[in-house]
Amino acid sequence: AAIVAKGLAQVPEGRQLFAQMTVRENLELGGYLVPKTEREERLARVLGLFPRLMERCGQLAGTMSGGEQQMLAVGRALMGRPRLLMLDEPSLGLAPKMVDELLAIVRRVRDDGVSVLLVEQNVAKALAMADGAYVMERGAIVMRGSAARLLHSERLREAYLGTETVPGALNWKGGLFMSTQQTTAVTIAAENAWKGKIFTGRWQMAKGGAREVIEPATGQVLTTVGVADAEDVREAAVAARAAQVQWANTPADQRAAVLRRAAQLLEAHAETLRPWIVRETGSIPPKADFELHMVTGILLEAAAIATQPPGMMLPSGPKRMSFARRVPHGVVGVISPFNAPLILSSRAVAPALALGNAVVLKPDPSTPVTGGFILARLFEAAGLPAGLLHVLPGDAAVGEAIIVDPDIAMISFTGSTAAGKRVGELASRHLKRVTLELGGKNSTIVLDDADLDVAASSAAWGAYLHQGQICMATGTVLAQRKIARDLTERLVAKAKNLPVGDPSAGPCALGPIINGRQLERIDGIVKDAVAKGAVLRAGGTYDRLFYSPTVLENVTPQMRVYTEEVFGPVLSVIAFDTDEEAIALNNATEYGLSTGVITQSVERAMNFTAKLKTGIIHVNDQTIADEPWVPFGGRGASGNGGRHGGIANWEEFTQWQWVTIQDRATPYPF
Repeated sequence: AAIVAKGLAQVPEGRQLFAQMTVRENLELGGYLVPKTEREERLARVLGLFPRLMERCGQLAGTMSGGEQQMLAVGRALMGRPRLLMLDEPSLGLAPKMVDELLAIVRRVRDDGVSVLLVEQNVAKALAMADGAYVMERGAIVMRGSAARLLHSERLREAYLGTETVPGALNWKGGLFMSTQQTTAVTIAAENAWKGKIFTGRWQMAKGGAREVIEPATGQVLTTVGVADAEDVREAAVAARAAQVQWANTPADQRAAVLRRAAQLLEAHAETLRPWIVRETGSIPPKADFELHMVTGILLEAAAIATQPPGMMLPSGPKRMSFARRVPHGVVGVISPFNAPLILSSRAVAPALALGNAVVLKPDPSTPVTGGFILARLFEAAGLPAGLLHVLPGDAAVGEAIIVDPDIAMISFTGSTAAGKRVGELASRHLKRVTLELGGKNSTIVLDDADLDVAASSAAWGAYLHQGQICMATGTVLAQRKIARDLTERLVAKAKNLPVGDPSAGPCALGPIINGRQLERIDGIVKDAVAKGAVLRAGGTYDRLFYSPTVLENVTPQMRVYTEEVFGPVLSVIAFDTDEEAIALNNATEYGLSTGVITQSVERAMNFTAKLKTGIIHVNDQTIADEPWVPFGGRGASGNGGRHGGIANWEEFTQWQWVTIQDRATPYPF
């Protein structure tokens, strides 16, 4: 009682729970000194902190998992309303997912004003959430100071983190792969690392200030990040150029090893990263899982390309060697969008680094965590040398500063066609290589021999996945007139039955649109179509940022929805008579990204593949697909001919250099 009165509480290593008592009874013991009414209030607060305990209130403590028992022990300590909470080895023996969940709750307790004294051998996770730290050996304090400084201490990393160097040193001695202990000894989703900051090889305050990141489903503040300005860009470009020289001359297998370790870390921490994708982008969890899986593949493919032959021998004389090789550009500027930010940043960042470049990345300001900071944390933990990756969230002015900076040699941009034209113009004015992956007005073509149930499910997936906020999304279904009515009815039924909601709160098929500006544009396009005679068969309504799946009929070329990329859950159905008419309708758009053709005839399908003017064609599938090893991209208003993925990465992120070598200098007649 005297200890509690002083505001102290301890959770010992052994937890000391009463195994034959329920969760509720164990918690009530922690508040036995206070009146019943107040005890009930404290109980409600603790259960609010620990949803797992709320679900198991009547369960015997001895039947719970080790992680749940640890949560119960912490919860019981909090029932005493301590001012100082002492935790002895809380992560001991727990699975990585449970450790992250428990420490996230401890962090919330600390943020609520409770001082926490944490005795912990899981060094990186403890330091990632701490303000100050002491390192003890054999009962003596051997190091002390700020947690951030100690985390980057060479001595500490040698002793506890399984490496023989500081983060970013080129002489990593941990091997080609990381051990399980190494992958779980760090916290990737460490908000305290990036809060209010940018990444320049280290986490630092931005000269442009800070901004809140808003969760689109709730309108609540998700986190706070730094906002870069032109001065931050300039400093990053100079540092990147200086670091790139040594990186380009690092053996390819060592560069590849960094990429493989980043892939390992991503797999190990997928459970804790998934909620960030769901909440920051408005993605349903299965789409978040695909992003995580896809980016793991991107990292591994990038690692593989690093050790492929970089050039070719050329014909020459017997005393002269002549060869052509691919060499890195130097510093690559990457500007990525909000819709699939982890994928669309990684597909440029990973191969650029693997092939010897440094990278300055500007993620979309709506998704700086999943579009940038997760990658920064992965590469930081994987041992990427400092200065090679910079993550600078910011607005269009920051993007322009990256494009015009004299130390940035190449630009990789993914975004809208309108913005891409501006990027291309500006980069060309400075004679820079630029790759543009832009929007799409994509069609799924359904021929009269198709299975309509399968075709409807395929088209609905292509139209409504991630609320239609995908460059490859199916905006138009071209249906042969004979089956157009039956197919439309199936699509309408699907649209009316797809649930829309907060993907982090429960099962749904569609989440929110990323922001109000995007939603207003979507709704404006739908209203324009209806005003000009289109028939609204489903949807066309919204609640906050949740736009209902929409189907339009009788769409004509005079309507915006006929020609513009909607980037929302809106599907137009247009009938055609002949195969050649369908090809002509598909090719009439200025875009040229992706087309799906659904038919049971290979002969008819081959005719389409020979004549469709798009960068991607899927026979018997809809328009959305991507794989780490494919050359992905479009033509026309969908891009400038560049590609991301597989062997195409050599073309984008390196350039040719011709070299001749002979034993003696050549005399000439001049």
